[in-house]
Amino acid sequence: MRVPDALAFVRLMVTNTLASGVCVNRARTGTGSSMLGDLLLTLAEYLNKARRPAARAAIMAALKARNAAIEGDAQTVDAFSRDWLGLSDPVGWRTAVENALLGDWVDHLGRGVLRDPDLAKLLRLHSKIEHRYLQPLWERKVHDRRLRLLQDPVANGLLLADLLTDHQRPEDVVLAAELADSRLSAVLRGLAPQEAEVALVWASDQSATWRQAAAAVGHPDPEAFGNRVRRKLKSLGTRHTHRAQQAAGTRAGSR
Repeated sequence: MRVPDALAFVRLMVTNTLASGVCVNRARTGTGSSMLGDLLLTLAEYLNKARRPAARAAIMAALKARNAAIEGDAQTVDAFSRDWLGLSDPVGWRTAVENALLGDWVDHLGRGVLRDPDLAKLLRLHSKIEHRYLQPLWERKVHDRRLRLLQDPVANGLLLADLLTDHQRPEDVVLAAELADSRLSAVLRGLAPQEAEVALVWASDQSATWRQAAAAVGHPDPEAFGNRVRRKLKSLGTRHTHRAQQAAGTRAGSR
């Protein structure tokens, strides 16, 4: 019999016993009914307490750990992680557990939505989610394979980057696709070779100025030459846009 069912049964027995004590000769049965009633009430009180301490302990421990997270009490949070969440490395999970404790689970207390036995499971799940969010990308797994940093040592003083056979960077692929744009090619054709080189240096480094781009290609007067390339590119871009609009208008009129 489950505890709630047993409790209801005991209460029913107490009621029947006390009722029967009224009907029977009190001089003869009053003492026995009183003793039996006291015994059953004691048993009911015990069963009523027996079904609640673990649940109350879980809630109280979680609320205490939540308050500890707010106050910066790391030891209490770690103790909750170890004792209630079953985490063997409380220090490594501390931030994740604190984030889970500070969640909105407390809003559901007293509403009957969050059952006490499920509280530890819920906080453990939220802690795992927070822990994954806090993990660096190179400590995660993608399709059951762990990522590695290019700076990771391999052997004999070598890094993982030293073993690569293709040194092409992602930005190289992106820039190559940009240069394949016919509009960009049309504008660059209007520049002299050294001017085009300055434009490419400036485009590949967002923090570079036109003067720095001109200096990077070795021009003796980088300030003047960089401004010259900038003005020329602006003029060529405006001219190309104007011609493209005219061509589009001509095609539309011929339809």
